[in-house]
Amino acid sequence: MVDLFARVIIAARFPIIVGWVAAAAVMAFALPTLREAQTGALGQLVPADSRALEAEKLSATSFRFPLASRTAVVERDAGGLGPERVATTVLRITDVNEHRLRGVRAAGAYGIANSLPGLAFVRERGTTAVSSLLFGLDVNQNARVAAARRYAAALDAPARSYVGITGAILPAARCRAPCARVRSAPASPPRRAGRAPR
Repeated sequence: MVDLFARVIIAARFPIIVGWVAAAAVMAFALPTLREAQTGALGQLVPADSRALEAEKLSATSFRFPLASRTAVVERDAGGLGPERVATTVLRITDVNEHRLRGVRAAGAYGIANSLPGLAFVRERGTTAVSSLLFGLDVNQNARVAAARRYAAALDAPARSYVGITGAILPAARCRAPCARVRSAPASPPRRAGRAPR
């Protein structure tokens, strides 16, 4: 049995090599290149024919910038974000929208905090604020991350708060720690739903 197997492998060595070369040639000419398969700043990680990208392009042409954000900055404090922290987030969002925040080349921004009453989908109250940054189609992912870092630094959050960047930004393998986590506080258990901070 072993002899038969060895003979088949030895006899098939040339057809296998020819097959590999033929397969490589077919892939080189038939498959799209990375540049053809993706579209600049919008599609660095997403196929060019993605319906999500088509919707983003449509919103960008209709409204001058995409209405959906792929870059968000999150501030969380398990002890509770006081009114002054939420007010700071609102001021920074206003600064972005009025192009007053240096180094943040965003077309706009909006935010939400889980301190708003009537949000039935939140597990905690008063602990988190999310700022979504909107960018034009010409802004690549590296520029988005850099702008999000500057925005996060402008929040000037206290050391006990966690401030991080999230969204469809650089893949984790290429993103160093400051990209994914701007500042973190010691872990603490999440607050129970329905309890507001004091």
